Amino acid sequence: MRFVLCVVGAFSLWAGCHQKKPADLPANLSAASASPDAANGYARGFNQLSSLCADRIRTYFAAIPRDAAEVGARPVLAPSTAADDKTIDEAAKQFADARAKMQPPLPLLSDKLVAEARKVLVAYRASASAQTAAEVKAAHQRFIAVADGYRAAAFQLEDTLFAAEDQTTIDELPKYAATRRWGYWFRVVEIQAKKSLRAAKRGDSDGQAEVFQTAYNEMVKFVESEPDAPKEARTWLRSADVFFDAVNGVKEGNTAPAQEQLLQAYNQLVAAENTLRTLEAQGTLK
Repeated sequence: MRFVLCVVGAFSLWAGCHQKKPADLPANLSAASASPDAANGYARGFNQLSSLCADRIRTYFAAIPRDAAEVGARPVLAPSTAADDKTIDEAAKQFADARAKMQPPLPLLSDKLVAEARKVLVAYRASASAQTAAEVKAAHQRFIAVADGYRAAAFQLEDTLFAAEDQTTIDELPKYAATRRWGYWFRVVEIQAKKSLRAAKRGDSDGQAEVFQTAYNEMVKFVESEPDAPKEARTWLRSADVFFDAVNGVKEGNTAPAQEQLLQAYNQLVAAENTLRTLEAQGTLK
């Protein structure tokens, strides 16, 4: 099974503020050291933090846009309660449990993400309690910095997790390259879909969508050449088609709804791919 990272659409709030991937990204986790349980543990923790922080960041910037010309009145924000702190604690435990199952462990990017998530809550609460116009303005600048810090940490951990999974898939490809049947094509498209997802989320999808389309077209040709293609394969193709449309939707307008649609389409594609992997493991998809 492939883990699914719910990199939520609130990241579209940074459209136009694209940052390149940090140059000091730690070494990728090797496929040999990546157990499925551990990888899924990292993904679960990541998803918990993404859901919480994206909601708080979205709520804040809805009240005061990050580029607001005038910042004066205290924003009216939904309260951040002890439940938020509990969510971060639970994510931290997911990361700690995952590291304990891996040798060598994933670089401690997860600890950095937890720390940045805590900063989001602190800054959010400070903004909600600011009294004077000067305090509100200062809190706004702090929140922008904290939100950007969380974003960078989240992308860094996401890149490392995806790279680990990509490497596992790349290592599998030679086994299927000679025949170029089902196992080869859905793995090739999986790699390109993930690259398209990352590029589209960060407003840098020019060219990558076309690479995905090329891989997808080759897969379509293969399926059409198989008169007895299982219905699950055609479901997978429909999911890939929906995903490609969602990538183009983000290119046309990098909005929160477009980002949410992209994530949903990607998750559906992963689910369809997992079905093919199950059939492959059962020996019914060759």
